[in-house]
Amino acid sequence: MLDLLTITEKRNYELKLASNGVPKSIYETISAFANTDGGTIVLGVEENRPTNKIVGVNHPEQYKKDILNTVHNKSKFSYPLLDDDNFQILEYEGLKVLLINVPEAPKNLKPIYLNNNYFDSFGRSDEGDYHLTQSQIKYYLNDNSDDSYDLMPNVKKYGYEDVNISTLHNYRKELDETYPNNIFSALPDEEFLLKTGLLVLDENKAKVLTNAAVILLTDFTKITSIFPTYLLDYQRIVSNNSKWDNRIVSDEPTWSGNLFDFYQLVFADLYRDIPASYVSDNGKNIGKSLMVDCFKEALANAFSNHSFYLSVPLKIVRTANELRVRNSGKMLVDKSRAILGGISKVRNQGIITFFRRIGVADRTGTGVPKMFSAMEKNGYQEPQLIEESLPEDFTTLVLSFTSKTSVNIEIENKLISYVRSIGNSGASITQIAEHLNVSRQYASALVSKLIKENILMDNNKLTKGRLIFVK
Repeated sequence: MLDLLTITEKRNYELKLASNGVPKSIYETISAFANTDGGTIVLGVEENRPTNKIVGVNHPEQYKKDILNTVHNKSKFSYPLLDDDNFQILEYEGLKVLLINVPEAPKNLKPIYLNNNYFDSFGRSDEGDYHLTQSQIKYYLNDNSDDSYDLMPNVKKYGYEDVNISTLHNYRKELDETYPNNIFSALPDEEFLLKTGLLVLDENKAKVLTNAAVILLTDFTKITSIFPTYLLDYQRIVSNNSKWDNRIVSDEPTWSGNLFDFYQLVFADLYRDIPASYVSDNGKNIGKSLMVDCFKEALANAFSNHSFYLSVPLKIVRTANELRVRNSGKMLVDKSRAILGGISKVRNQGIITFFRRIGVADRTGTGVPKMFSAMEKNGYQEPQLIEESLPEDFTTLVLSFTSKTSVNIEIENKLISYVRSIGNSGASITQIAEHLNVSRQYASALVSKLIKENILMDNNKLTKGRLIFVK
């Protein structure tokens, strides 16, 4: 049960007075929750310290009807996310409070906007609702388009003369080494770019690079003239002697700053000490080769799903015990389905094709299962795929190189102690995640593990009504 006296406004909760009817700002909050991670709106409670003031609403059923009518009005709301099941009326000392549980919108419906205007789209942060930026709106609209933006001609009309020839030759060398008899080998450079789809004809029949080619093969200045927030950041932090032991950042003046050079520099650094166990295959140790492919898939997965419209940098951090790879944008395939494999849907078709040609990424959605398999066969913990919004969407892949048999007893005990301290009211997944300072996905996975072990139990609800108790 939600504690009306202590609940505070934050990322997933909004408290509103509603003494004189439904507040107009409620629809901005519904849009914001729908475009972020979902959340609960509480009508009839005023936030206060040390305890909230419960003022109630006089006609909750009428409020509910009014809200549903507005949300289902196509001229007011882009998609009707709410129905009767999303509303709940609570009573406190004779006063009625209306709860509205807003789900996160499906990826193919974002952004949820108001008044037939994409620019009336909102997001949610810890500080409250905010208008989505033009870049965030582009991110959502491009994800829902059948055409990958990185395959389109670049708006600056950059052409063959803008390619970093050193980068191009390094790529062609890798292609020839991977496929010695490839059909592109004997072509001159410009013809190679045309045949591989990196150089295309624009609406005026001029030869221009695709957006993918600009990102992969030009330089930082040209890339940021089209994608102003473009930033790549690699950090190796394995000792206590300095802030980092090695760092590669795309805005440094010592190299091109393009994505392919970044890949080569980063992978060369990672390859120095790729962790591996002994994995026998007919008497041959394949542990390291599995992890080499795993690392390549981790990089390709981030490159092919990174939204270059958003401001979250593409960031890779190698520590002594893990590799953490973060790209902007959430996954286009549900996480559970991605782990099973078989479905390939990426944000950057041009970029993934570029890397597949040199054997860095697999086809048909096998990349994520391949990483999970490599980690399991080497005896490491299962990879984590964490999707979050802070406030922009991003996805983090965590490869931990500690043994899968070593259980993190400390965090499990901390979870159990916290749930026990809550008592009969139960703890939500969000509360547990905040207390442990972990993602909601990780908290949910940990709770599920302890439920299977008969240590915790829940109230059999899988969504926002789910509460966790100690058995």
